[in-house]
Amino acid sequence: MKHLVPFLIFESENNFGLSPEQTEILKKGLNNDNLRFWITQDQKTGKLIIDKSLDLSWMDSDETPDLNIDRVDGIFYPPAFLKTAKNFPRICRHVSISPQRPREEEIKLDSLEGISEKVSSLLLSSTQIENLDYMPKFENLSYVSSISIPTTLNLIGNYNLKSLKGCPEVLTGSFTCVNNSLTSIEGGPKEVGGEYQVYQTRLPSLASWKGVARKIGGKVLIDGVISLPGEKWGTKMWIRLWKESDYLHPFLISMLEKDWIEDLVDANDPWIHQFLALIWEEPDFLELRNSLEFKNSRFMERLNKHRDIDYWSREAGL
Repeated sequence: MKHLVPFLIFESENNFGLSPEQTEILKKGLNNDNLRFWITQDQKTGKLIIDKSLDLSWMDSDETPDLNIDRVDGIFYPPAFLKTAKNFPRICRHVSISPQRPREEEIKLDSLEGISEKVSSLLLSSTQIENLDYMPKFENLSYVSSISIPTTLNLIGNYNLKSLKGCPEVLTGSFTCVNNSLTSIEGGPKEVGGEYQVYQTRLPSLASWKGVARKIGGKVLIDGVISLPGEKWGTKMWIRLWKESDYLHPFLISMLEKDWIEDLVDANDPWIHQFLALIWEEPDFLELRNSLEFKNSRFMERLNKHRDIDYWSREAGL
């Protein structure tokens, strides 16, 4: 059975077995709305569960102090000069490892060893990490069945990061990877429910995109070349990407939208004719293909008759 204790218990002698120093750190870390904080203590383990954010970024320390905390149900901000993930709470709804002070430019953390076992979202910014070993497990850590917390991963300004291996395969929220030393996005998530952004990297060519997510639910930006929705890159770009990179085929098909295809076909856009001729028989395109309702019946007649790409190239004046 769990025991609910109001925050004001810290004004009494019962401080959950914490030393006076630990108690003061915890009180300061919970400073926001402190009179309304509630803490749960597991009677079996004696570990504490915080149902709000815990901010330790004010500490001039290179590691998180041991505060006997099992779970933080808000955002966990570790100390400012972090060098190790030792003593992180076992479970955190959100972990934010990023500079919290105006003059603080870089965090010395070079390994995720010791980080929380489970998170819903993780921000790693301006660290020294080179790889994503010891990456936590991403889960919906909402304790209300009617509320779902998207799982998100943000990797920003980790200039030594060279590999995405270790990323979760599925994120229900967004994935952002900016300013790093990546030369490939292999190892990144395979399914992203929200935005997918990988830019200001060192990706040298289309070959570097091998490993791009197969399914993406939101906007896409890859090194400024691909941007969806919006411009749709121009159908000409779709054709080039399709021809030059087989491993992008599932990704490209997943980005197609019914209304966009229909509008271009009805406008008699020659590039979309050629692109559809390229992908018409692809198994991954079958479901979307069956849902299309072209007003331009003449287009369908010609497409059924002419599957030769050269025909559509001539039609497009290419």
